[in-house]
Amino acid sequence: MKNIKSISKSKFDLYRWTYKALPIFLGKEIAWFSDPYEKILATIILDSCDLDFSAVLLGKDEIGKIRCFDSKTNFPSPNEAFQWISEKLDSLQNHGDVFPQNDCESQKKMELFKDVVKEEKQHINYKILKDKFEWNSAKNLIEKIMPYYIDIDGNFIQQFQSTGFNQRLWELFLFNYFIEENKEIDRTRTSPDFVVYNENLTIGIEAVTKNTLENKTYDKSLFHNNMAILWSGALYDKLKHISQEKKGALKTHYWEKEGLNKKPFVIAIQNFYDESKESIELSTLIELLFGYDFTQDPPRKVESYTKANGTKIPSGFFFNQDNVEHLSAVIATPLGILSKFNRIGKERGFDKRNTIMFHQGLCKEKSKVQKFVYQVKEREFAHEMWSNGIVIIHNPKALYPLPNNFFPNACHIHFNLETKKITKYCNSFFPFQSKTIVFPSE
Repeated sequence: MKNIKSISKSKFDLYRWTYKALPIFLGKEIAWFSDPYEKILATIILDSCDLDFSAVLLGKDEIGKIRCFDSKTNFPSPNEAFQWISEKLDSLQNHGDVFPQNDCESQKKMELFKDVVKEEKQHINYKILKDKFEWNSAKNLIEKIMPYYIDIDGNFIQQFQSTGFNQRLWELFLFNYFIEENKEIDRTRTSPDFVVYNENLTIGIEAVTKNTLENKTYDKSLFHNNMAILWSGALYDKLKHISQEKKGALKTHYWEKEGLNKKPFVIAIQNFYDESKESIELSTLIELLFGYDFTQDPPRKVESYTKANGTKIPSGFFFNQDNVEHLSAVIATPLGILSKFNRIGKERGFDKRNTIMFHQGLCKEKSKVQKFVYQVKEREFAHEMWSNGIVIIHNPKALYPLPNNFFPNACHIHFNLETKKITKYCNSFFPFQSKTIVFPSE
């Protein structure tokens, strides 16, 4: 039994990108294992119909995806399934790290942390993610994700290591969130960034980040003004953008792409305005989109914001831009992205440096603002989800609205055109401000 160990369900679940859980009416996983080095994974499944047991072995294919390479059914007890797994792991202890599937010839292995950019041109966050012990949970998690992420543009690694670090990290975040929401992702096209669908609906999603803020200031009103301008510029650029899928094709907006006509279109925006902070205030984005300051009762109409050169930028983005009726919603999150990867990596057991990690901040629970603090550690069942902190702000005049139940685990914000008030539909736990503290182990 020395070549087998139990692992948490939360860690095993990270491999759902190719090995999906059975529908509950067919079977239920009841235990999860690996060899000592986690080269091979295994699970025992209870058959819901026959009430017997099956065992499944999974290992890396040629490009690093975790896939089934052996299984056996009809065990009368879980102990016999466990014994089969244990014997198999003993027999495979000298096997290499790869279990070929012979169908990966056209796919390239994604080695994200193998430098392709000269050090002097590397993004500072890429450097600390690659080299600093505090971020090893995030790094190890991302390495597990990459075999499943299709690099449709062919430049993901180069951009991740240099000026495109934040944009690419945001895309990885969204990829994980969509998978968590049990959505299928079409990664065969270059525009928009994601086409996400289930059996009932297909939507197009374009991801965008903003990395700078002009005239950074601690003056609250000026900061508020500048943040609104930053959000507006990023959204406007995507709304007016047109491109062609291939040479000779007509240039089209995102919502006009093949298969997306008369379907919801969404912009997912993340603002890296200050990389020293882990939470980003979204009240300015909500104000910009609807044109009202909801921190006051009754809400106060906001007419415009002023650029440094005196140019006025109108508030109420959902109502005053050309083609804005084609924008169904905006996705954003107030939580720092890299820290999110670090916490989830720690929880799922990918901390190889045994760091001590705490997560603290403010959340809304049962409509009340509360403080929270807890130690982040490996858990049998996941505590933090990718959806925690996701906000979806809906356009009240969208031609093709996005249903709330398409992303059921997000916080949804709607604007009432008559009362000029907003309504929020959130899960019971919604963190909107947080900080992660990491210490070396003693």
